Amino acid sequence: IVFIQSATSQISKVKNIDVFDGSGKLVYSRAQNFVNTQNIRLDLTHLRTGIYYIRIRTEKGIFTNKLIIKID
Repeated sequence: IVFIQSATSQISKVKNIDVFDGSGKLVYSRAQNFVNTQNIRLDLTHLRTGIYYIRIRTEKGIFTNKLIIKID
């Protein structure tokens, strides 16, 4: 389970969240207008250990960040 949090001053309407694996393949997508954009919960339990990239589209732009999943 992954939680995405933003500071109150940076809240903007999240339109869509995509997760890509290291080869660029889309492995998760959630397109909706999120009600609470300060704390978003994603269930990524189907993904294996590895490096992924998460792309968040908001009304103010697109943000991409690395996501490392490690399963013990």
